[in-house]
Amino acid sequence: MHGFLDAPRNLELIGWAWDPEAAPGVRLRVEVALDGQRLRSCKAAGYRPDLLDAGIGDGRHAFSLELPPQAFDGRPHTLAATVDGAHLGASPMVFQSRYAGALEAIDAEAIRGWLRDESRPHATRVVAEVYADGRFLGSALAAPATGQFQVRVPRGFQIARVSDFALRAKGFISGPVATVDYEARVRREPVDVVVNADLGVARGLRALESIARSNVRHPYELFVVGDEEVWGEAAARLGFRCVASVEAGFRLHVERDVLLVEGDAAVVTDDWLDRFRRLAYLRPETASVRVEGVCGYIRRDYLKAYIGDTPGVSPLSLLYSLDYAKRYGRRQILVDSLEAEEETATASSYLAPADSGVVLDLRCTDGTTVWLDEREAYILPEERTGFLRACLRRRVGRFHIDRVMDVPLELFDLGIPYEVTVRDYSWICPRVDLIDETGRYCGEPEAIAECERCLRKLGPREDWGSLLHRSGSVEEMRRQHRRILEGACLVRFPSQNAATRIARYAPGIRAIEVVPQKAVLQSDPKVIEACRWDAFKRGLDVEFGGFYANTSPDLVAVEPLPTAGAFDLGATAEAMRAAGLGHLLLPVTATPRAINDKLVGLHE
Repeated sequence: MHGFLDAPRNLELIGWAWDPEAAPGVRLRVEVALDGQRLRSCKAAGYRPDLLDAGIGDGRHAFSLELPPQAFDGRPHTLAATVDGAHLGASPMVFQSRYAGALEAIDAEAIRGWLRDESRPHATRVVAEVYADGRFLGSALAAPATGQFQVRVPRGFQIARVSDFALRAKGFISGPVATVDYEARVRREPVDVVVNADLGVARGLRALESIARSNVRHPYELFVVGDEEVWGEAAARLGFRCVASVEAGFRLHVERDVLLVEGDAAVVTDDWLDRFRRLAYLRPETASVRVEGVCGYIRRDYLKAYIGDTPGVSPLSLLYSLDYAKRYGRRQILVDSLEAEEETATASSYLAPADSGVVLDLRCTDGTTVWLDEREAYILPEERTGFLRACLRRRVGRFHIDRVMDVPLELFDLGIPYEVTVRDYSWICPRVDLIDETGRYCGEPEAIAECERCLRKLGPREDWGSLLHRSGSVEEMRRQHRRILEGACLVRFPSQNAATRIARYAPGIRAIEVVPQKAVLQSDPKVIEACRWDAFKRGLDVEFGGFYANTSPDLVAVEPLPTAGAFDLGATAEAMRAAGLGHLLLPVTATPRAINDKLVGLHE
């Protein structure tokens, strides 16, 4: 007997086996084992032209079989192929996946890079997974030839908050293939902090000493507007340099952001500079962030571009003029205070009475921004006072939300009464629809660990990236959302089924209103196709025009109601029972064969 075991290619183990003394047409059966455990046997009957060219029978002595995923987890594994207990050539062999890759480009839309298994150069099913600060962000299939991949950044996810990204191969247990210190790569340039102490040495010293005491992570270089002879001793002690004017300080380094501190008014605390940077890069269109009369942060891309377009414009005009920001499609953020937790306004000072005031429908984005209309928006909590003043101007008595995904949690700390309309299951499920990796209803498992496992494996739905910042776990998300639901004046549901289902997670809801709605008929094509295939194989005369395969617990009933065969799940099942059609309902776990048997029985 002759034969050989080749190294795995893609997900398959290949080789050949031939007995030259056997009769022509005889094919040998090969037993394959992984780490001493039998996988399965296969017949060596595949055709390979290289075997024919080498004079190995008629060339039809090759075999291949797919290896399980654990064979490619990065640990060494022993592969063996035998015929009647005799090993083929190169068997047993030790195989170990060797992944190589890199994250090459990171922006607000996508993360790009490459990933290959160097032990399998032609692998076509290598899946790249990207993690942000240890949390799963997304995955993508690497291109077979180049290994290139692109992972979309979920909407609402703010890469400006991430310290590091990691690239992993799916199933690889030996740690990340590559990491990127995003904070160092993207934010490595120091900030030029310019202190305008020209109005008073004593107050200027107080501001400089508070900067020296603050706990700032991001690197910065300190400059003071003033005379070197006056500031010489303080400059040596506190480590700054003098510049002739504020404008000169703005033009020191073309690749740096600039933060202007009015020395006669500012005393900074904690991570003040880091907070300014986070706000400045929270949205791509932001031009500057400032505390009125105290200090202001201006992004270098804005400063450089518009000084170049309009040479006569003073950098101070770009920082302090809203007109310039609007003219160039940028926005300016006004912050209430430098204090991290200071509350400068209370809702009672700015609201109309709840019964007589306007009910304002809020639209929120990115988990940080509240839009009062198409043009007026505020970032919370930093623009708290501005938001409350706008509520006063509009005579708001309470507000209404119907999408929890992007609502800033700080909104519920303002003391403003609010109403909630539930439109999906995002209140309890980061996947929004209670669908697990099998594509079916997950059953809402009792053990929260199962939900956490699903989140780690699948990540949140692609338009809910803000979850990874504000909670990061299903348990914390449900805790936050329970607080919101139980704090609402009124919670509206589209069906009693939805109200009952979600109220299990927030039993303290104060007032519930059910407003029945109808939905367009939407069935699961996978279930329909599986039923059609079963009916075809069994020769059944079944028509699926009236079958509604609702594989997730719908919040609203379909319109029209199905005439036969809906799953006993969600609002549609509730509506069918009310219409006297409960006998048409199917168990959620029904197989295609059981579904077809039920439909045939109903017809008969």
